[in-house]
Amino acid sequence: MLHNAGVKAIIISNNDYERVKPFADKIGLPFTAKALKPRTAGFRRALKLLGLTKEEAAVVGDQLFTDILLSKFAHCRSIMVRPVSDDIYPFVIFKRKLEKPFMKRFERREK
Repeated sequence: MLHNAGVKAIIISNNDYERVKPFADKIGLPFTAKALKPRTAGFRRALKLLGLTKEEAAVVGDQLFTDILLSKFAHCRSIMVRPVSDDIYPFVIFKRKLEKPFMKRFERREK
């Protein structure tokens, strides 16, 4: 669907290759694993794979301390989305709790 609209997309994941590949294959997107977000190396790999510059890209993500912070470090646009499901990993649950005060501040700005 994105491809038909001329939009290039890639999954930038902190997970390893074996965990990301089945999901990426299922939705038909390329990916880069072990991105170490919010560091920018995985983002730079993704840009190279897509043949884009950071000015042509946007990071879409549901985690403030990985996805959105990555976009700030990379000097790129970001789009924050709500998580599609509840997380089951203790570390992500912990990060979501840390994000809450910041998210409330952002939500107030949107109203």
